[in-house]
Amino acid sequence: MAFMPIEQINSAASAQAEANRRAAEKSFAAPPPAPSADARAARMAKERNIGAAVFSTLMEQDAPPAPAARSASPAAGRAPAATMEWPSAPRVPGEASRTPKPINWRTQTGAGAAAPQPAAPEAPRPAAPPAPAPQPASAGLEDGLTPLDFNFDDINFDDPDAFGTPQEEMPRSGRRGAEFLDLYDSGPDEKPPRAARSGRSSGSDGGRPPRRPSGQNKGKAPAKTIFAWCGILLIAVLVILLFAVFGDQDGDASAASDPSSASAGLSDLPPSESLPLEPVAAPIPRDEWYMVLANRDSVLPAEFAVEQTATVGEALVDARIADALRQMVNDAAVAGIRLKPTNGYRTVARQQELWNARVQKLMTENGMTQADAEVRALDFTSRAGTSDHNTGLGLDIVSEDHPAKDAAYADTTAAAWLAEHAAEYGFILRYPADKTAVTGMDFEPWHYRYVGTEQALLIKASGLCLEEYLAQ
Repeated sequence: MAFMPIEQINSAASAQAEANRRAAEKSFAAPPPAPSADARAARMAKERNIGAAVFSTLMEQDAPPAPAARSASPAAGRAPAATMEWPSAPRVPGEASRTPKPINWRTQTGAGAAAPQPAAPEAPRPAAPPAPAPQPASAGLEDGLTPLDFNFDDINFDDPDAFGTPQEEMPRSGRRGAEFLDLYDSGPDEKPPRAARSGRSSGSDGGRPPRRPSGQNKGKAPAKTIFAWCGILLIAVLVILLFAVFGDQDGDASAASDPSSASAGLSDLPPSESLPLEPVAAPIPRDEWYMVLANRDSVLPAEFAVEQTATVGEALVDARIADALRQMVNDAAVAGIRLKPTNGYRTVARQQELWNARVQKLMTENGMTQADAEVRALDFTSRAGTSDHNTGLGLDIVSEDHPAKDAAYADTTAAAWLAEHAAEYGFILRYPADKTAVTGMDFEPWHYRYVGTEQALLIKASGLCLEEYLAQ
């Protein structure tokens, strides 16, 4: 066997290596021509349709997407002419480039994570419209995750605050209402942290909404509510104490000023009498000049006299009642009633003269003693100072149609008109028929007395005579 020299072997090896190098340069030096723009657009549209179909299948089945099987390319084994790129979204100026992330439908890892399932053969679907280009990541997401990078397994859909509304996006009226409710509906320890209220993620939870804190004060009354109730109770106690102190002082003062009421005591009265059902009337003006009383038990002093008098018709009266008397006579005339005032004011001295004359007549004509004559004279006249005529406020009113002072006068039209309208001018019937035992005088339908319009209406409404009214 012949051996080749080493020089020949090295030369042959160098030639073979140079041939291989040239062959390799020829295969890589001339890349295939790039596809045209129309072919590239068609391929991109096809790829978008495939992506849209895959996304629809994932949404319907709620299953993790299976890796798509790569089909054998006829040009396998041959170096690609150019690297295929996914159409990227328009880049925001000044923003760093981001690597697109695959759709992460479920992010659980570890023992509880679901095992990946083999991809099922995909049925042919009609071509879908081109999917819109992916939008740039929201500026509010700090970690650059898309809205699909969200773990729905940890969300409690029964909780109305699971997703939360950022505090800054609430309307002004809503924030004011929330601040108002926070004063009474939540304690200082129950407010969530600022990051949880704003609804933003801290970075590593994949955009998971924050959980509501389970504060230890849950179910307890807020401190502000307790303070408010304490203040109300304190004010109520102070009011009760003030009322008790000053109310007792007023009650003691009234009891000291009225010994009779203090001795009787309100506790002895029945409930119906302790509180009057009707308003209390104004006090009776007993000391006024028009309320003076003259009868057998109330005798006027001997020096009593009316300072000024006036004449109305045939009656002399106190000048202070003259206008009211004239008005009554004139109004009655308009109504067809012709009144005739007569026998008015008599002084106490004149009344004494009439009394003496009556007693003397009874003694002379009937042979009575003076004592018997005085008793008998009471049926016809009054002692000095006991007659209503001595006040200047009482007088006799008859009519021109019936001037006699007898019992028949009560049935006349003039007597009926006076009984109905005299109180409107301040006059009352002085000696009613049913009050003879009180007045000590027989029924006199012609004798009227002035007491003022207000008191006359009250006396007429009460059904009392003057003695009974003043004795209340």
